[in-house]
Amino acid sequence: MKKQSLKLFAVALVLGIFTVLASASQAKAQQVMKFSVPFDFNFGKKELKAGEYELRALSTTNFVLTNKASEENILIVSSFDTKQVAPKDSEMVAFNRYGNTYFLSGIFVNRNQTGRGIYESKLERSIRKGENETRLAKNQIKAEKVSVSLSK
Repeated sequence: MKKQSLKLFAVALVLGIFTVLASASQAKAQQVMKFSVPFDFNFGKKELKAGEYELRALSTTNFVLTNKASEENILIVSSFDTKQVAPKDSEMVAFNRYGNTYFLSGIFVNRNQTGRGIYESKLERSIRKGENETRLAKNQIKAEKVSVSLSK
């Protein structure tokens, strides 16, 4: 009888530990970070308006971006590491800026210098490669990195 009770207790303890670890892992993956973007920006084929946004990590490579005003959700899938352009220990969203046109380029949520990069859209690639060179030269536009800090 004592052996059965001990086995039952051991099984319950192991299941309890797995439940706690799974809950902690899921809570970390579902963490919501907020930020305010003072400019319109592009992600893929979408042009997003300036305003309040929330970023929720589904995993280390998948995020959901939510526009607070329109409640539109956008899935962001990132498949490569990128280096941070801001100081270490900051959480942020990075953008590439060409004149008055901004493109979402990276997400840094782990407080280290490696974040998740976002592939260029066709429009950003054409600007970067100089296919819109006349417009860029005329307005003396240079690409630069811009970041917006995240808060919890």
